[in-house]
Amino acid sequence: MFTLFRWLMRAVTVLVGLGLLAGLVLYWFLSRSLVDYSEDFTLPGISAPVEIVHNNDSVPHIFGQTDADVFFALGFVHAQDRLWQMTMLRRTAQGRLSELFGERTLPVDELMRRLDLYGLALQSVKAQDPGTLAALEAYSAGVNAWINQINQGARGRGAPEFWLFSPEISAWAPADSIAILKLMALQLSDQAASEVLRAELSLVLPADRLADILPEDPGTGVAALPDYATLVPGALPGAPVKTAALPFSPLPAPGMAGASNAWAAEARRSAAGGALLASDPHLGFTAPTIWYLARLELSTGGVIGGTIPGVPVVLVGRSEEMGWGLTTANLDDQDVVIEKLNPENPEEYALPDGNWARFDSRQTIVTVKDANPVTLTLRWSRNGPVLPGTHFNLAAVTPAGHVAALSWTALSGADTSITAAMRVMRSQSVAEAIEAGRLHVAPAQNLMLAGPDGIALQVIGALPIRDPAHPSQGRMPSPGWNPAVGFKGIFEYDATGHGEPDRARASAADRGGPVVRRRPGRRRYARTAAPAGTGAACRMERRDERAYARAADRRGLDPRSDGPAGARRTRPARRQLHPHRRRFHRAGLPRHRRRVGLVRCDPVGGGGKLHRYGARGAG
Repeated sequence: MFTLFRWLMRAVTVLVGLGLLAGLVLYWFLSRSLVDYSEDFTLPGISAPVEIVHNNDSVPHIFGQTDADVFFALGFVHAQDRLWQMTMLRRTAQGRLSELFGERTLPVDELMRRLDLYGLALQSVKAQDPGTLAALEAYSAGVNAWINQINQGARGRGAPEFWLFSPEISAWAPADSIAILKLMALQLSDQAASEVLRAELSLVLPADRLADILPEDPGTGVAALPDYATLVPGALPGAPVKTAALPFSPLPAPGMAGASNAWAAEARRSAAGGALLASDPHLGFTAPTIWYLARLELSTGGVIGGTIPGVPVVLVGRSEEMGWGLTTANLDDQDVVIEKLNPENPEEYALPDGNWARFDSRQTIVTVKDANPVTLTLRWSRNGPVLPGTHFNLAAVTPAGHVAALSWTALSGADTSITAAMRVMRSQSVAEAIEAGRLHVAPAQNLMLAGPDGIALQVIGALPIRDPAHPSQGRMPSPGWNPAVGFKGIFEYDATGHGEPDRARASAADRGGPVVRRRPGRRRYARTAAPAGTGAACRMERRDERAYARAADRRGLDPRSDGPAGARRTRPARRQLHPHRRRFHRAGLPRHRRRVGLVRCDPVGGGGKLHRYGARGAG
């Protein structure tokens, strides 16, 4: 018995040892993808020294002598910290999830291929202004610089997830960033699903009961809806079509397209003497979060706020001159259109004049892991892409011999939304930011602004014009052979403001609304200019805030204030909205001497050397 016990103990010891060894080996492999913020890099693609400062929360503060270098560095840090997330967003927009996850994500890939968001993003690249295109290209070069580092060194394939799935990472391109914004537009739009739900209930409920469950907007001027069976002949009530939740689906849950909030107040409402703005953009829970905080020192001034990995823009944030936030406007920019098929040729659909037109058709192949490739035939009518009945529960409201198409403002090959976001980020006044919103296409947003010339709430995004004779005004699927159905253009952008000249407050909560007129106000604090984003070579002996103070001193900044060295600041000015957060500039704090991360890039042979010093906790 004793001998048996001894052998059992030996076996257990061996197994425990092997388990510990396997755990150590696994940890070593996975930990290789962790970013070493103290590492130096010599990289092509930058023109001058660049510094990246990380605080204790790993928020990067990027300084460069040119805007292109700053966007290059933003792409580099995005890829270091969120590469798996970026590739997943891109794969979703491209309709390539099934290459990793097999048949369970095939319905999502099918939807994305039919919407062709990535193809439209490719077309939209040439629609951007030169400054935005240069930023996209520099950002892409920064992302690819980190991908090259992964390929050249033992860096855990860039993220632990790449050990479980294919480690192949395609080079980043400007179209990838535009496609991610289009994907966000899809996630924030639920009008198509709402139309289908109203049509389903119309088939089984009387009008008064339907109005009780899905009430119309209050007020006058809302046309009464016909029942769906009258609107689309042949539509019959039936058992609801049950569709299971799709993994990695970008579609919002019904009624859950957004619930964001924002408000602003003029300087005279603030004890500090500066305008106030708060923005709370609600998006779905993800791990990691969709937001990535960053500070960029650009030629137009410093900005700090929330970016989305893959997109080189601070979408919500603040600068030395103003702050801006976003909430979803929930404008009805989607219409479901029922197309009648030619009984003799299903490749044709009915036109309002009684003739038939051919669908624009092409084939695409979806590669599926552990299964045969799937060939899809993509069809577009004059109203938009044709979608199968498995999406948006369209099968429940599509009669036999018909198909459903989706009209949507985001389905544009000249989408300049990223140019609009770039111009808002660089704006020096509320008026300039409102004008920048003219180029925004989708998703429709409430742009909340606060700056030296007042506050404003501006609705941005393409709002389609519908014929007054439209049978449902876009509230239910409508017959495509009706001449009144379909978008008749886009409403003109209104950047003039309306009424309420004494308005000192503005707020938005995911709803559309009129523009609040800007009210100019005097600043009650000493103004100081934000430093230009200039990079200089710096060697850091101590990686704490005293090192950062020396970097600030070379830029003419007083490390104990928000402005240039020697500038006199009133107390209210120290509390105003400003991209230079005081706690990152204070040197030699006796209680909380924080370590920060510092990066330096020195140009080497047309490229640059990047020295990075990282946060390692409190010193």
